[in-house]
Amino acid sequence: LFVRVPYQLHGKDEKSYHAILQAIFMACGIDAQSEMPISHGRVDMLVELPELIYVIEIKLNASAESALAQIKKRKYFDALLHKGKTIILMGMSFERKPKMFDIETKVETIEP
Repeated sequence: LFVRVPYQLHGKDEKSYHAILQAIFMACGIDAQSEMPISHGRVDMLVELPELIYVIEIKLNASAESALAQIKKRKYFDALLHKGKTIILMGMSFERKPKMFDIETKVETIEP
């Protein structure tokens, strides 16, 4: 979906991509929480399904690995462990430069 958006409409900041993701989830009927506050930070996006929870950190022009590392370092998933669901940690990177656009993801799983 992102690569089909003309380059002139791509935002120059992370929140643009965050908003597009939020809209995609909403259009699919999936309840996604953005900027979910926790005791030691904010989770960029939390998507809870019947058997899975996705904890998503979004970066612009930084690696998906650094996004995943932030989730783990700040333990964004700790407050969700009591739910007994599989938790997917997902770092997403949107790289936007003149005449170039790329998306990278890194994923790890925490089993209940």
